[in-house]
Amino acid sequence: LSGMKMLVCDECDNATDMYTGALKRIGGEFDELLRVEDNEEDLTFLIKESNGKVSELFMVAKAQEEFFIMSLVGDIDLNQIARIGRAVNVDGLEKLEKMDDK
Repeated sequence: LSGMKMLVCDECDNATDMYTGALKRIGGEFDELLRVEDNEEDLTFLIKESNGKVSELFMVAKAQEEFFIMSLVGDIDLNQIARIGRAVNVDGLEKLEKMDDK
């Protein structure tokens, strides 16, 4: 990894608006990798890929009054990112372990 950025809002009055707004702004140059929606949270992973290599991963999440966005930049191995997420307790990244290799 060459860079990581995170934005977290724990008590947002407009978490849903922030989530949908972020997806609209990011979506143009990224491909959706995975979307998880349930009663408690919505989570979307987007990637920038070229020649079979992932160079950037975005995770956008919302839950009730919480909003979270994270960007990872570098030569990204999704399985390694899932393991790192589990080790440092970043909710949501463990879902990448369930992805099939393409």
